[in-house]
Amino acid sequence: MSDRRLVLVKPKDVPTIWHIVKPMIDKAILDEWMTVEEILKDILSKKNHLFVGIDGEKKIHMALVTEFIEYPNSKTLYINTWATGTGYDFNIWYPFITVVDDFGRENGCTTIEATVRRGLAKKLKWKYQYSVCTRSLKQNGKEEKQEPRR
Repeated sequence: MSDRRLVLVKPKDVPTIWHIVKPMIDKAILDEWMTVEEILKDILSKKNHLFVGIDGEKKIHMALVTEFIEYPNSKTLYINTWATGTGYDFNIWYPFITVVDDFGRENGCTTIEATVRRGLAKKLKWKYQYSVCTRSLKQNGKEEKQEPRR
């Protein structure tokens, strides 16, 4: 399996492989406000970009979804989902991040960002910037209230 590579999938080709990558992407979604269906829509509309890790037999083992974020003074390539088929092959596929780096550079990005779980953050060895904390405001359709701190 030394013929591994990471490739950017053209939006027109996504429907033919979606049944393979959908479970990987669904497993990797961190935010309850983002669904796999919305990610598909954004890939097809070219807002998001789908990369897949394939072997020499063109079998898909990994899926990674990115999007561009424009800040006032810079542009970043944001990785919003990243998963392997097994959930354990990160070390095999991480060296291919250079493909994503090059894609970002070619599109005027100066940084790559990712919101990741704690375990992946340790493996990445990227510069730690901050933590994102969330708290639901609704529970079973009702607003969730937090007691004041004393």
